[in-house]
Amino acid sequence: MHPSELNATFGIIRSLLDRPSANAWKELCGYLDRFERHWDDPMIQERVVLYVKQKLAMWPKDLLRYAQHLWVTRSLKGQEVPQLELATALQFISQDTNSEAMSVMFSNHLLCNMIHIDCRSTQIGYPGMHAILENPWLTNLASLDLRRAGLNGTNIRQLRTHFKGQCKIIS
Repeated sequence: MHPSELNATFGIIRSLLDRPSANAWKELCGYLDRFERHWDDPMIQERVVLYVKQKLAMWPKDLLRYAQHLWVTRSLKGQEVPQLELATALQFISQDTNSEAMSVMFSNHLLCNMIHIDCRSTQIGYPGMHAILENPWLTNLASLDLRRAGLNGTNIRQLRTHFKGQCKIIS
């Protein structure tokens, strides 16, 4: 990325981070996607990613930052999407899912900041549920919507036991 483009884009990112809102988050995601190819570049890590993480930490906790549709779709295919780490909520909308893809998704370490996951009407199946139980990075999860997610009562009880009341399981 050319330095002048980096400076201009970073200025816009700074401005967006100063006004926490769902709209600012959506717009910010578009700019973050521009950095994806360079995400591991030390300059981008130090100058952009670290700054974004610090500023997002100051945003209201109840302002859910939904992972973008494309991020979710690519993650379901097993692709690494580093921006996913900045999201606090996940919703499956019209993605082609199956229990294997959900297992891949829920095994992802980049879900470490997830507060809410909405799996309504998404067939996560036993493999997806097992991946949720085995993911050590879902420590911030506060709510998990599993209505019509293809799980039985025993599966739901397993999840409730696992989260020990720290995560609201909606079934």
